[in-house]
Amino acid sequence: MSTFVQSDMELHQATETKRDYRIDSVKFGLIVLVVTGHVMERQSYDSMTGVAPLWNLIYIFHMPLFVFISGYFSKKKDMGHFWPSLRRLIEPLILFQIFWLTRLYLTRGIFSVEALLTPQLGLWYLLCLIYWRCMLQCLPDKLLHNKPLLIVGSFVISILVGFLPFGPLLSLQRTFSFLPFFFLGYCMQGKNLFLGARYRVWSFLFLATLFYLLSYIEDILGVLCHAVPYSDIYGMYVRMFAFILSISTSLAFLNLCPSHPWLAEQGKYTLPYYLYHNIVILAVMKVVKRFDFYSTLFTALIIAAVVVLLLFLLVRIPFFRKVTTPSALFRG
Repeated sequence: MSTFVQSDMELHQATETKRDYRIDSVKFGLIVLVVTGHVMERQSYDSMTGVAPLWNLIYIFHMPLFVFISGYFSKKKDMGHFWPSLRRLIEPLILFQIFWLTRLYLTRGIFSVEALLTPQLGLWYLLCLIYWRCMLQCLPDKLLHNKPLLIVGSFVISILVGFLPFGPLLSLQRTFSFLPFFFLGYCMQGKNLFLGARYRVWSFLFLATLFYLLSYIEDILGVLCHAVPYSDIYGMYVRMFAFILSISTSLAFLNLCPSHPWLAEQGKYTLPYYLYHNIVILAVMKVVKRFDFYSTLFTALIIAAVVVLLLFLLVRIPFFRKVTTPSALFRG
């Protein structure tokens, strides 16, 4: 499902003195939610009590907030710095796309042009981020400085694109659907994103109330993923309402997410966490299926915690961090 995600430590050294490390803690919190959501999705825990509202709550804001943070850390660069930063996204996209396509062919015998052009298992976020960074690079400075027009225009594009026949192919629907969050993050650069301690109780109450209300709503994952066009005019209104929920829920999560140096340190490595998490989930699930566990929300959360722990151990190995950008590995 955040992608989605500053490209690992991109811009880290350039913004060392200005960086708010609370955001890195938020990024780690978001990657934990990504893992949790995908564990639930893979094991079809949606029939268990309490899982559907949690699942929906996670998907309301975790990827929009990832996109927002990506925009917050994105800058227009000279070409000498732009292409290397783009390469750090293109290389892992190609590498892991080959991995998942190979597995798809070996396990199910499926190989097609459509599969080749459809990012597999969360890789859509990398492709979208490439698109967004290229847009930022190509848009004239005059438009980028007109922040109200930039934000309103991106929201209008996002709403209208749902009527076009863009689907998961090349991640075009998601690219334009999540576009407002990227430019909203870009326009918020240098501004404080946190509401303050006095709003934490209200943030908690808001999330708790929303969780309760979502228990009365059927699964809305398909709507929140923004991967396919509208089925009817009603879809446009749902997307508009989803935007309101995404922004308000993201603000609440930003205000509630704990900040700690250890969490912030992990937040710098969200790219390898994101790239490897589906592989680790797949491996853990193979082990879990050998045992007769009763599927509950508790077991889903335990499995997610195990996956996060394994990812933590994995990304501590320099090789697994470097292999995501093969050219850097070879240069090393």
